[in-house]
Amino acid sequence: IAISKNKVVEESKEVAHSILSAIESILHGQGMVLSSKKTIVLGAMGNIGSFLSKYLQEGRLHDRNKELIKVDIRYEKITNDTYRALSEIPEDIFLSLELFIGVIGASILKREFLEKLILKGNKSRLIFASGSTKTVEFSELSEFLYEVYTMDSPQIAGVPVRIFYDKILDPQTNTIQGTKVLLYFNSNGKEIKKTLYLLGDLSPINFLFYGVPTETMDLIISQLTSVSLGLLNQYKSGELPEPGLYAVDHQIDEWGAKL
Repeated sequence: IAISKNKVVEESKEVAHSILSAIESILHGQGMVLSSKKTIVLGAMGNIGSFLSKYLQEGRLHDRNKELIKVDIRYEKITNDTYRALSEIPEDIFLSLELFIGVIGASILKREFLEKLILKGNKSRLIFASGSTKTVEFSELSEFLYEVYTMDSPQIAGVPVRIFYDKILDPQTNTIQGTKVLLYFNSNGKEIKKTLYLLGDLSPINFLFYGVPTETMDLIISQLTSVSLGLLNQYKSGELPEPGLYAVDHQIDEWGAKL
């Protein structure tokens, strides 16, 4: 059974809004604003990613910061802001990125990209937020940082580093909102400091605040319940349809009867 497309769309809109609201709330507490961040959406053509991109470009990003970088394997061609893979992004653009929002359901930010961002990126702050219901969006990032932290002599791509962990705290409530990783290393005779913000400890960021609004979930649960009851009645009467994937409101009605 597939939930009706209209309800999926409405839920995706709500999730996208809650993700951006959660990110903004944390950033504001740290003295930062979302609107000025050079942002990338991983999984930009998905149900949630498409609305994230829309809301970012239509209001959340500042007028002078409208270039949103979008990555999704479903893009048919590369443009100035759409790419099928991280490796296709020009290096100068990639190194300028500051906020990474993952809704792709996979960890595509591999070690080689992380090393490049930390050692060569021109941003002193790197912010990572997962909008997926899974916990794999930035799993390689977590593993990479832990590996560096547990080294006897920490280094990244042969460059000695000092690494420290701290908590992201809400300044008003002292609620823990994630983890900060501070990295120090020398480059061209200067000490460089990079701060990585792991919002919500890289768990789905909207769950830290709002999750999915209950009004939206109530509609979906109601529809699932009515379809289940209808199919049970059809089973008892010997009229159950053949096993398959049926879209509610398109192939079956709200009680599971074929349209």
